[in-house]
Amino acid sequence: MALALHALAAGPTRAQEAAPPLDRALRLKLFDPVSPPRNTLFYSGFGIPLLRRASVAPAGTLEPTLRTSRTHYAESGFVDGQKNRVDALFLEHLRIGVTLAVHDRVAVWLDVQVAGWDERRDVFRIHARGTPEFVIEGEESKARDGHATGRHENLSNVHLGTLVTWLRDPDGVSALGTSLLFKPKGNRRADITNSGTWDLALTMHGSLLLADTVALHANGGVVVPLGQPWIFQSPREFHARYFFQGSGGVTVAVTDWLSLGAAIEGARSPWERAVRFIDRATLNASGGARLRLGRFFIDVGGGAGLIRGGSDWLFWVELGYVTEPLWGAGP
Repeated sequence: MALALHALAAGPTRAQEAAPPLDRALRLKLFDPVSPPRNTLFYSGFGIPLLRRASVAPAGTLEPTLRTSRTHYAESGFVDGQKNRVDALFLEHLRIGVTLAVHDRVAVWLDVQVAGWDERRDVFRIHARGTPEFVIEGEESKARDGHATGRHENLSNVHLGTLVTWLRDPDGVSALGTSLLFKPKGNRRADITNSGTWDLALTMHGSLLLADTVALHANGGVVVPLGQPWIFQSPREFHARYFFQGSGGVTVAVTDWLSLGAAIEGARSPWERAVRFIDRATLNASGGARLRLGRFFIDVGGGAGLIRGGSDWLFWVELGYVTEPLWGAGP
């Protein structure tokens, strides 16, 4: 089986190894997985990594990205005799990402997200343990006194990560790796766009190139929230537990300037059973296209939930760029 996969992935590996570093980096970018936002309801506030390839670009390569996305989630129902209702549109106005290959097998990245909830779809009427009060920060005072929640668009999340490629095929795309992501606590509780926890995410990455035109990608790991989640009116009453997350995708290079892809991503619930209405897994499916214009890449994609805990719909646009290696520019 392993020999068969290696034969399928082989292709013109000698030419690929001998190609200039910039050409190798551009080829890697074309085969990147379709990477949907992971902003379903309150999952948006945790340090859940986006779907990534396993192979690091040539040393010194810088890959900046600018992204905007929208994710909608609506649900209502009775739990423990209380009616719950959520109608929430998450507006990721801008996500700035920078990935730097500090070594041929080690990359570091920084993601900064500016986001908020659409004020016209800002309903989080959620109960816990059958009590009549709403448990999400700001909802009870809004319903009881008519006070504004004070939710605004602000810096919501910062992600710091590193990826180590510890096994790579000569084709440059097929690889295995491990990443570690750190998300610090946010700075505005009222916005409920950050969980209020310090998160660590350990993820395994795998990529496989087939017949030099199709790349398969798979990520899977665990997210560990540390501290009290402050999205609740009384944070000490509820806890966020560790949870597993995973994603996978396929990317097809139609030409050297266009690729198409599909992805699926999901996660177990981070919430304890006390908040039964949101204590459910999420699973979404997405599709998208990537257009290469020189060193620039434009990604457009959309998707929807596959289960009750998934998004109603999601959409994103991303602009990426690949630089000449800043150092180590030899072949």
